[in-house]
Amino acid sequence: MNRTVQNGTCGSARGLRLVCNILCIAVVLCTFNACRTSKKVEEVAMQKQQQQAERMQTLTRPAEGMTDLTAKMGVDMDYNSRPVSFKGRLRMRYNEVIQVSFTAFGLMEIASLEVRPDVVYIIDRVNKKYVKASYTSGVLAKAGISFATIQALFWNRLFVPGASTEVDVRDAFSVYQSGTQQVLRPREQGWVKHHFYTDEELMRLEQTQLNISFYEATWRYDMFDDIDGFVVPTSHDISLSGGSATLGAHITLSGVSCSDKSWKAGTDLSRYQQVDIEELLSVLGSLR
Repeated sequence: MNRTVQNGTCGSARGLRLVCNILCIAVVLCTFNACRTSKKVEEVAMQKQQQQAERMQTLTRPAEGMTDLTAKMGVDMDYNSRPVSFKGRLRMRYNEVIQVSFTAFGLMEIASLEVRPDVVYIIDRVNKKYVKASYTSGVLAKAGISFATIQALFWNRLFVPGASTEVDVRDAFSVYQSGTQQVLRPREQGWVKHHFYTDEELMRLEQTQLNISFYEATWRYDMFDDIDGFVVPTSHDISLSGGSATLGAHITLSGVSCSDKSWKAGTDLSRYQQVDIEELLSVLGSLR
């Protein structure tokens, strides 16, 4: 009888050891599979992030082959509830110049804005006078505005404050989701905060937002059209709020072309007189 009990005890012990061994093996296998599954999930996530970054990279520059854009322009402005409308033309050549011309009665050019890589000109065509503004001093420098910034806003592109060349989206931006939009935010920002709202599916930049202290400026893009094989926003809404002043501008582009390269980039100012901004604004104000 003692032998029977002893055999039974030994059998129970062997059975217990077998169960423990099976459980240990099961735990090891589950851990291995979990690690392998986790690694696979991480690889898929990293691959997706890589693909998103590559797609987003296209928003830092115009589409390949797109160097020029010309269009007729209608502008409706509202400054502190005082509306004003005018017409003109927009001509842009990537990395060279942005020309915004204002016309009277849709016929005669009376003033223009020329944004070049090294300087900005405000030109009075009627009285042959102009103002020259540098990016390294004055208002533009205080606001941290460069040629790359202005060009990106007009061309509907991403930009990094202070960067003069194309940047790597993966290194330069952090990304988060806001509703149906992906929002990109430069990793390094100064006192001007930037946010870029994009449509990930259509791969479009829909809004650029800048926050400066208690001021907020937004540039919204809409009415995207296929022009000469390139996607171009033909509606631009610009707003500035904060403090006691509010400014809104709606720009509508028509007759848009990405193939017209016949126009001359830049104005010969040798026959124009350089004046200060107060004098020029006074003269331009008298033309209204």
